Amino acid sequence: MGLPGAKAAPRPGVIQRRVVGQSRVADPTFRSKAQSLREPSPRTSQFSGMGDALQGWRIAERERDPDMRTDADVQKAVQEELSFEPTIVATDIGVAVKNGIVTLFGTVPDYTSKLAAERAAERVAGVRALAKDLTVKLPGESRRSDSEIAEAALKAFAWDVQVPEKRLTLEVQNGFVTLKGEVNWYFQRKAAEENVRKLTGVVGVSNQIAIKPNLTAKEVRSKIESALQRRAVRDARQIIVDVEGRTVTLRGEVHSWAEREDAELAAWAAEGISEVRDEIRIRP
Repeated sequence: MGLPGAKAAPRPGVIQRRVVGQSRVADPTFRSKAQSLREPSPRTSQFSGMGDALQGWRIAERERDPDMRTDADVQKAVQEELSFEPTIVATDIGVAVKNGIVTLFGTVPDYTSKLAAERAAERVAGVRALAKDLTVKLPGESRRSDSEIAEAALKAFAWDVQVPEKRLTLEVQNGFVTLKGEVNWYFQRKAAEENVRKLTGVVGVSNQIAIKPNLTAKEVRSKIESALQRRAVRDARQIIVDVEGRTVTLRGEVHSWAEREDAELAAWAAEGISEVRDEIRIRP
């Protein structure tokens, strides 16, 4: 028997519910209703089953193809490649990956470091595309006036036998260099750019040098296809080469970024080519 005025304890198995201004004992059936709310509905169970099936499919794909990489795998590999590259200080470079698309962001101390970081990321297996969001932030001792950069660039042209200096001009604005003129070969165009982008004070380069064509489109296409075969590109026969004027378009599929780059370099090696549209897809 309880003390006078004391409240009786609730019976075992019965849920007590408080209502503002009063207290009452709920219907014993409330417990079974609450229990049913905690149990998954048929629709929830259906989605749960789909998630399990998707996860199982991913696991099966990884087992079937051990080289298949997740975004986390690619991110880690890119970070390690950046750290391994001796020409890069990777402490201020960030890496983000989504569906195989890699984004590099942050700052680098010079333009050559920016290019080196981009090339390092492109070398990593599993990289399907690259977004280049790095910014060149020159330290105080590396800053140069536009006239100093222009003078250094012209001197570099004069000392390089691959650059037809008299056929080229350049403009410099806030450390950004624009190259203009006309040459016969892509390697000459490339040599001019390489001379400029490694100069102290340069933050970017726009290469607008034109290439004068000397071959027909048919001859260019034949030379590129032969070059692909000679260079032992594994998927050379799956690469389609279209030539229109001075523009080459590459289509097809390869297994790595390196093969894609080799195919593009083969196209650039042809005489008279001023533009290469690389539409080759990378098949993991």
